[in-house]
Amino acid sequence: MSEENFEFNFQLAHGSSNVIIKKWKNTMELYQSIAREFEINPEDIMFMTVNESKISMRNLFNGSLDFGDIIYVHIRGQSIEIELFKDSDMFGVTIADNGIGNAFIKIIQHGSIFDRAASLKIGQMFEKINGENVLGYRHYRVAKVLRSIRKGQHSRKGSIRFKMDGGHTIEDLNDKLFRIEICEKLNRFLDSYLGVQDDELSMRIWELSENCVTLRDFEGVIEKSEIADFELSSELVVELWEIIEELRKMKNISRQPKPRPRKAPRKSVLSVFE
Repeated sequence: MSEENFEFNFQLAHGSSNVIIKKWKNTMELYQSIAREFEINPEDIMFMTVNESKISMRNLFNGSLDFGDIIYVHIRGQSIEIELFKDSDMFGVTIADNGIGNAFIKIIQHGSIFDRAASLKIGQMFEKINGENVLGYRHYRVAKVLRSIRKGQHSRKGSIRFKMDGGHTIEDLNDKLFRIEICEKLNRFLDSYLGVQDDELSMRIWELSENCVTLRDFEGVIEKSEIADFELSSELVVELWEIIEELRKMKNISRQPKPRPRKAPRKSVLSVFE
């Protein structure tokens, strides 16, 4: 099937007719197409889930689709304001975003500050933190704002929640499985140190590393890229490089052709009777 024939089904998660969008070059173009079809503002799109209309972080749209998938579009609704007291070093939340700057809650750790706030739910979107408008911020910038709040301070966090009432590429199975492995390993690292998980960011780090031969090369490209906004320490960059080297070894092993089993030599007539 040629790229021109690709078409995917979209619906609003809270209910709508089905629309078909054929192709897009990047996330922004996709959101603009969705907004045009459903007559909504693209900035109102929080995130999308695949084959699941309910809020499900396991089924978040990450840019990869199979033929026949249905994409459900979650849009923001009424704002709420919550005051939190930071009585520990971490808020206990993992933040993701939709690729164009709307950051939302992906994971809430049990017993954490966010977990104790009954009104906070997975899927809610950050709007303001202590008066700072964070709409349009990537998830790592929102995480940085939260980390800047000192222990013992209050945080007023406005969130917008869902109302309850690029282009197409073809991957072979090995590519898809390896991409999943990349995202899992790098997301685990990002979540541990930054409180964010983002498949797009993980793949970006992997892409930056592809032409790097040494750790020094990798440190250089990180310093010149948008990843520098994370202000990673040299120790964390070393850990990232170790993960990348491990992934490279896995990739080389997966790409090596499996040796065919050797057939036992057939005995000659003479050997049978020896």
